[in-house]
Amino acid sequence: MKRRFFVFLVFFLFGFDFSCKNDYVKIYDSAYRYYSQGDVESLKKANDEFSKVFFYLLSTLDGKYEALMALGIQYREQNLYTEAIDVFEKAHQIFPKEIKPYYELGNAYMNYALVSRASEKDALLKKAEENWLAGYQIKNDDISINASLGRYYGFIQKDFDKGIEYFSKTLASEARDYATRLAIGTLYFQKRDYARALDSFMKVKQMAPQESSYYKQAEDNIASLNKLIER
Repeated sequence: MKRRFFVFLVFFLFGFDFSCKNDYVKIYDSAYRYYSQGDVESLKKANDEFSKVFFYLLSTLDGKYEALMALGIQYREQNLYTEAIDVFEKAHQIFPKEIKPYYELGNAYMNYALVSRASEKDALLKKAEENWLAGYQIKNDDISINASLGRYYGFIQKDFDKGIEYFSKTLASEARDYATRLAIGTLYFQKRDYARALDSFMKVKQMAPQESSYYKQAEDNIASLNKLIER
């Protein structure tokens, strides 16, 4: 993953005609050495090294936006949530109507909330919700945004009806979203609406390939529900 990220950046860097390219190869190598060490301080040094060159070379707004998004995702995957949030905010400032920064900001705030102190958790969760809802206002049929809101309301806030509402919106775009159908079934189960839960799991079993984990999970859930109903 790390190497792939820097290959991505090098594609941008060396796609430009620049007379001192060899100097920037050295900066790339230095940045990659820092990044490979994996600790927080080294990651920051890697970022600083790249900041000397690739933001200058990426002279278009599109290029800066894509580079910021790539960097933010790498920070998030390294659990560097405050750094990820800062970078995604910068990407959002470039293209305020783009939905992806809202989605990634929501993810970063959510992940940050899950590892934060109890006193900070609610505020971080609220920021995740705000960003996903802002993305929803731009594109209310986006699968990723609706799935995120479904998970947030259904499984974090325990608002089962709202969770089902947002999860169901994803099925309008992707009827064979087995994970979403399983999630909807689970929320119906938690509501004790066993008939609708069973219907959701049955649809997964009917549509999913038999060798898939979705089929097996649906089959197990159906068996458990039938036992519960027979009592």
